[in-house]
Amino acid sequence: MKADQIAHGTVRGHAAHLELRIPICDACRTALNEYRRSMPGIVAYKRRYGRATSRALSRLKVAHREEFARFFHEELAKVMTEADEDGLLPEYMKGTP
Repeated sequence: MKADQIAHGTVRGHAAHLELRIPICDACRTALNEYRRSMPGIVAYKRRYGRATSRALSRLKVAHREEFARFFHEELAKVMTEADEDGLLPEYMKGTP
């Protein structure tokens, strides 16, 4: 599919934007939002799913505290390096983990 073949203003159009990795137009964003609103319970389901994920991650963090701390510091170092390379890191934060 090419960008000029998108069925704008439809849920499929929204999916096509994602597939093609191009910005989602307002018409397709609106179509997806209307579709989601038309399904009662989807918001409640997503809220419960998010809550379950958050609780599971909290339990995992406690059960594997040392491993989580190691992962966290590895990822923090990566994002700090990226911020520094992008010129977004203030001078006083350079060299800190």
